Amino acid sequence: MVALVACSLVLLPIFLFYAQRIARIDVLRPLEIFPRLALAALLMFGAVSAWLRSAPEHAAEETLLISAIVLGASVYGTALFVLVRSELFNARDLFLRLRG
Repeated sequence: MVALVACSLVLLPIFLFYAQRIARIDVLRPLEIFPRLALAALLMFGAVSAWLRSAPEHAAEETLLISAIVLGASVYGTALFVLVRSELFNARDLFLRLRG
């Protein structure tokens, strides 16, 4: 799991660099929020890891898995909303303008 997170942290800036170079996409905005996305992922990883360490030993694997998924999704979603709220509202406004 740690290797997956580390790989994502390394590859995203490289992907954005090539997206800017080949497709001429502005990547400065994604790079501005990248540390906040990484922080949200780190908070999710910490919460799920702490839950799995402190979970009751007699609990069924399915229950642990489902509860870890729910906990991880809620922590990540909440952290993401708090950390990139203004960008989410800007994206929503952009989509509404494109539709209308």
